[in-house]
Amino acid sequence: MLKMVCRWDASESKVNSNIELPDFIEGCQFSLILKKKGAILITNIFPKVQCKECRNKMKKIEEYVRSIPDFPEPGIIFRDVTSILQDADGLKLAIDSMQDFLKDVDVDVIIGTESRGFIFGMPIAYNLHKPFVLVRKKGKLPCDTISRTYDLEYGTATIEMHRDSIRPGQKVAIIDDLIATGGTIEAAAKMVEELGGEVVKIVFLMELAGLKGREKLADYDVKSVICYEGK
Repeated sequence: MLKMVCRWDASESKVNSNIELPDFIEGCQFSLILKKKGAILITNIFPKVQCKECRNKMKKIEEYVRSIPDFPEPGIIFRDVTSILQDADGLKLAIDSMQDFLKDVDVDVIIGTESRGFIFGMPIAYNLHKPFVLVRKKGKLPCDTISRTYDLEYGTATIEMHRDSIRPGQKVAIIDDLIATGGTIEAAAKMVEELGGEVVKIVFLMELAGLKGREKLADYDVKSVICYEGK
């Protein structure tokens, strides 16, 4: 914990210090030690402050992503999310960065798509104290469901959600780890609308812009933390 020793100037009712606040940014905690009437007081009046040296040591979220060339086929660069998940700082940064896109957004329900949408969506729902709804592959949900079929590069796929998971008028945010062609999320959004909900935000950790998935989601407010220009 960083500590800063300051002199209390009672006549001006303020703290004088040789450390200027522009040298600090929001981030971690430090204690402010005040001397007043011979007593030393420790207070956290700046509870979220980080020095420039600490800031410079912070890794960007992109640095946690492991890029694997020629996987699953030659010419493809695979963006591996497991390298983020297995690092505590990377995981926290990923969740926080995605959740930031929901700041000041009126949302009632968080949806995650199978399966990595569960990993990132559920912590966000927990942090915001919102219900979390699963979108799963066909045949995985036990109760009455609705479904949507969408095209793959070779063939089709079907996803489902419980019919009672969204009520008419509810505002929904959809969370997933990656937007590629956009087919899965488009299908999920259409199911939300079929149940009377409104998709107010779609958030991804990573985006492969070269696959043009945003074109399928042009009617929605889409955000991604990391955007890769290629495929």
